[in-house]
Amino acid sequence: MAKKKRKIPQLIYQYDGVQNSPGYIFIAVNGGDRDTPYHNQSEYMLFIYSEDFECILPIVKAQFPLVDPSTGETHDRFDPCWDNPIEAKIWHIILAELDQLPVQDEEQRQFILQFTTWIRTKLENADMIIIEGTL
Repeated sequence: MAKKKRKIPQLIYQYDGVQNSPGYIFIAVNGGDRDTPYHNQSEYMLFIYSEDFECILPIVKAQFPLVDPSTGETHDRFDPCWDNPIEAKIWHIILAELDQLPVQDEEQRQFILQFTTWIRTKLENADMIIIEGTL
């Protein structure tokens, strides 16, 4: 009997388009090992449509250039089409900035809170969260 493929959980703010549109997959990994057993398990992943991530993306982009902690490779800029490995210490900077972000819209505030809660929870057991662009 074939295993049923589990869907990656989604976090949606205002997106109301078709399913499978471009966005970003967040993948929590530990030890910089992208081949850890849980790398492809949906409970360690989150998907956000690119339209919804626009309110957070400038804060993430401002952290670049970054060094990939597992390869030593320098990433000069955020890549919306590929992997963006971000280690925990950088995520803590991003989270601090998101906590201070002035947001008037209650829906957006809840979206950001859900996102930061997911990141914080995953960082309890992971030392890196990769943002994989699907654009």
